[in-house]
Amino acid sequence: MKTFSGGFRWSSSLFAFVCGLASIAGVSVRGASSPTEALVWGLTGNALYSAGGAPGLPVAAGMSFVPGTVIKTGAGAVVDLFLGDAFGHVRLVENSRLEILKLHPPTSGDAGQLELDLQAGSLVGTGHQFATPTSYQVKVSNGIAGIGRAAYRVNARGFLVVLEGTGVFAYVPATGEPGAHVVSGPPASYFSPFEGVRASPPALTTEVSEQLRARLRYHLSESKLPKPDLQANPRRAF
Repeated sequence: MKTFSGGFRWSSSLFAFVCGLASIAGVSVRGASSPTEALVWGLTGNALYSAGGAPGLPVAAGMSFVPGTVIKTGAGAVVDLFLGDAFGHVRLVENSRLEILKLHPPTSGDAGQLELDLQAGSLVGTGHQFATPTSYQVKVSNGIAGIGRAAYRVNARGFLVVLEGTGVFAYVPATGEPGAHVVSGPPASYFSPFEGVRASPPALTTEVSEQLRARLRYHLSESKLPKPDLQANPRRAF
């Protein structure tokens, strides 16, 4: 049994439970191929990265990170990561801490697999991008968010907002059994450990939409990778 941030314990029985939930969100949990890297696509403010307990070093656009890397943003900082064609982009907002646990692209024989550990703050993203089933999970202090083709924001305290598409939050309370909570849109909805699943109020929907659409200062204009379409619908916007 492994313990993640906030004391969340990831056991084989809980893994089996989440595997069952994943099918609701249109994802699949299976073995995967060799890992790839997360590319720093854009950066505003100051952020640090570290691996293996080493001291943190400054993040710069154009860097690439392998699983085991921890990224931490400071006040006012935002980091955009490109996770490959299968998983698209994620945005780590200010005062957040994220560890990349697994990052495997799908192959003809295997589904892709993405596992992130959000230890503090919030992460926004657009879910997996391919029709091929993939495993896309974000671990937090009190559960796991299984993400399908969804425009979402997840918080380390166990809040999940979905503007479009479907996600499943496996909530693990301090006492009692874990439970499955399906969050989908449109209309936008959210899961809260205190309220369960509720319709997203307009102010929250607008806030998450703006986080998905906000422009960063991109440093990779000469990259061969396609630049994110920031004016498209929220499913594809960054």
